[in-house]
Amino acid sequence: MARHVRGTMTGAPVTVGPRTSVAEAARIMRDRGLGSVLVTDGDRLRGPVSRGGGPEGTTVAGACSDDPVTAAPTAWTTWCG
Repeated sequence: MARHVRGTMTGAPVTVGPRTSVAEAARIMRDRGLGSVLVTDGDRLRGPVSRGGGPEGTTVAGACSDDPVTAAPTAWTTWCG
């Protein structure tokens, strides 16, 4: 069944800076009960953390997608999460 993207998104996403370690991002996700965090660099969305590395030595900038696909909240989706 199709529905608007806004029905599958959170109203208050948690963001981290590009120099945050993967280990710190994991702690934030654990402590807040989150499935993901978004990496932002100023006003630019870098993307969600999507691939790993050494948790202390890898920053989230090195572990996130570089060209995320975005959609307006009013776009339609068939993804049910």
